[in-house]
Amino acid sequence: MAKILTTIFMKSPLFISFALVVLLLAGCSAPAETGGDTMTNVLSSTNMSFADHNLNPSEAGSFIAENSGNENFTVLDVRTPEERTEGCIKNSLNIDFYEDSFADELSKLDKAKTYLVYCRSGRRSGESIKLMEGLGFENVYNLDGGIGAWQENGGELAGTC
Repeated sequence: MAKILTTIFMKSPLFISFALVVLLLAGCSAPAETGGDTMTNVLSSTNMSFADHNLNPSEAGSFIAENSGNENFTVLDVRTPEERTEGCIKNSLNIDFYEDSFADELSKLDKAKTYLVYCRSGRRSGESIKLMEGLGFENVYNLDGGIGAWQENGGELAGTC
């Protein structure tokens, strides 16, 4: 009887179709290859919502004022050095988002500190806080709309950066 059932199932088109579907589904759930740069790996493994980490320019201004003189607070500018020549938020640290060493430079920062991160429009800084969270930073905030929104809302820029 077992031989008959085995022969029926092994030669049945339905069984063969079922077996192919199982194999295809198993292939889709295989783990992704590792490798590549740190930034890509961390960003792709981070699946979080950062809406509550966005501060509008008014909130960011208050946040900066509240933390004035706090050595555990840093304003981080992730724009290029060329963009910084147009102005920056006073006392901000610059790490260029486009540099190959960006993730490595971020990883050297003190993860226990609080960071307000900005760029020109908010896109790079948003990606930066995702990366920072993936690297173990817990207190990171994005200036929503970037330095453009900051200036449009009366935010001051430093004379030299």
